[in-house]
Amino acid sequence: MASSPFRTDTMVLLSCSSACAPEQRAVMDRELVIQVRPETLHRYKSGSIVGHIWLSVGDWAFPSMGWGDFPVVILGWWLDAARRVLFDSEAQAKCSFMDGPYYFIVSAQPDDGVGIDFFKSSVDGEHLLREGRFEKAVVAAGFLSAANLVSKACKANGWSGTDLSALSQECVGFDSRIHTL
Repeated sequence: MASSPFRTDTMVLLSCSSACAPEQRAVMDRELVIQVRPETLHRYKSGSIVGHIWLSVGDWAFPSMGWGDFPVVILGWWLDAARRVLFDSEAQAKCSFMDGPYYFIVSAQPDDGVGIDFFKSSVDGEHLLREGRFEKAVVAAGFLSAANLVSKACKANGWSGTDLSALSQECVGFDSRIHTL
């Protein structure tokens, strides 16, 4: 029985459904969770919104469990990057965190899947920490769900601003195209 591709609470689950071909399942049948914790969101006087956001593949957390960052800003970047790869035929796009040397690359795969490779930059170069492969529709739904969750939590707190407006616009544009996958 296939599980829901994403959850509506504080985690967003991405995984390969039972529709994966057996030879792909070994490569694609992993879970990717975009973890956001709306209860950790805090708005500074400057208008910047911070909170916990990270990704998990199984029990592996990236960059680390409870990572503090700027979820409104980075989810806007990530949705833009995912849109370019999923809908605009771009081969790959980089998704960065604002804090720290961590990023991941979202890339189109020949099997019509999506690759997500996790990196850490250092003085001696770029270090690949982990690779993942997922279905397009599942990745799209997961990124959109995480962005919507953060956007709704911010609005529930009565917050507004250019970053939140940009994220909301990205969500609307992304949502209007997700049915094409």
